[in-house]
Amino acid sequence: MPANELLLTIDYKEPVEAAVLGELLSAIGNDYRRLYGCELIVTEIRQGSIIAILKEIADNTDSINHLIDFLKNIAGIKNLLLGSKGKKGSRSKTTKTIRAIANTALKTGGEVYMEHESANGEKLKVHVNPAEALLIVQPPQDRAHYATSRIVSQAISEASLDDGFIADLARVAFKSPAAGGDVIGADSNPQLQLLRELISAIRSRSDGEQWIAKIAQDLRDRGHSVAAQMLEGL
Repeated sequence: MPANELLLTIDYKEPVEAAVLGELLSAIGNDYRRLYGCELIVTEIRQGSIIAILKEIADNTDSINHLIDFLKNIAGIKNLLLGSKGKKGSRSKTTKTIRAIANTALKTGGEVYMEHESANGEKLKVHVNPAEALLIVQPPQDRAHYATSRIVSQAISEASLDDGFIADLARVAFKSPAAGGDVIGADSNPQLQLLRELISAIRSRSDGEQWIAKIAQDLRDRGHSVAAQMLEGL
């Protein structure tokens, strides 16, 4: 890969809507222009996975430094949004880009990569999978509505006890409103079926019972005692 190029790859599972691809490229271009006062252009789109080659119009030594800095900023904001240590100042610089990347991963059910390779062979890569995208794009109270078996299987392998994802899924599965009494969902509720599979997988872990106890307590703390009791009984 030439040092003056960024490689954008969408390894999609579902068809990529033109609007989704347009929003992603627009976010990348707008953030880049705001940071460096320069335009990024798409020089090539390849078949298979959607692969776009981007480079700066100026195409000089400064542009290579810009590409490296841009990718480092995207990596930094991703880490900040996922709760890891990120590059100071990244949050205000490339938020639109990382959210557009996450939105693309979520809507296509695939993985999105941005890569750069310097002239000396040093490689930089930002990678967002659907499970990470769910945590980046959706606030905790909305994540359960976007859950699919594949996304949840990835999320459970990477999630922490403090994330709240499973508690959100339980609340929705049992139709437990934010205020008032809990209402138990019907067995045909797909989110309840998914929750059963998820709890079964958690119980197979060495720390599974600790997970379930923590999730149930989170539900009780938020006033969803019946949902907590039903969760423990799955």
